[in-house]
Amino acid sequence: MTKFWRPKPRWERSTPQIGQVISELARGARQQYQAAVDDENRYQTMLNGQKGNFQQLAGKRDQYNTMMTALNKTQELYQTLYQRAHEQALSVSLDQPDAVISDPAVPPERPAKPNKPMLWIIVVGAGHPGLFGVDYRRCRAEQCRHPHEPTG
Repeated sequence: MTKFWRPKPRWERSTPQIGQVISELARGARQQYQAAVDDENRYQTMLNGQKGNFQQLAGKRDQYNTMMTALNKTQELYQTLYQRAHEQALSVSLDQPDAVISDPAVPPERPAKPNKPMLWIIVVGAGHPGLFGVDYRRCRAEQCRHPHEPTG
């Protein structure tokens, strides 16, 4: 019996090549998967670091707000204490034991000192008609005593 050489089918000849391509594709897919896992781990590490930073910032912000509140309260207490000490110093220095502190932004109802130029104008303005009246009466009185004598 004679054996004839039969050619292998085409798919059998390409089987080693297909296996090699499949193994290369699998190796490439594993490398891509490993790169994606590494990226995810790196991003997770970065996220955890940023979470820690944000938590630290939130803690510092809370501490800052607490300190500012305490500072504002202390400042208000010192201002109140200073105002009371100032009021007591004024009440001790004045005749009135319970002096009222006025707000410097509010204009006073009446001036603290008299306006001297205004007083002089009032005195001179009111004095002239009075002097003229006295002089007029004196002249009229003399004229009544001596009605026919010319004046002058």
